[in-house]
Amino acid sequence: MGMLTSFFGRHYMQWKLKIEIVLKIRELWNLVGGNKQKLVETHVNALVAYTKRKNRALSLIIQSLSNNQLIVVHQEIIARGMWEALAK
Repeated sequence: MGMLTSFFGRHYMQWKLKIEIVLKIRELWNLVGGNKQKLVETHVNALVAYTKRKNRALSLIIQSLSNNQLIVVHQEIIARGMWEALAK
């Protein structure tokens, strides 16, 4: 990717066009010029997807544990915490 064009207060429309294209290519445009509702929806969707993946990881770990080992991880709410508690 080439050098970014500096904006010195003149020729805003030309600078805007160049920067908008760069932001779109780098998938950052929705943070700047995107619809605020769409941005919120994107973050909510990402959070929902993360939560589903987190729950699948928790489920797999819990299903693989004996009842004795469940006591070790019963207070953990994230898979990483379970993993670390079991390693101790």
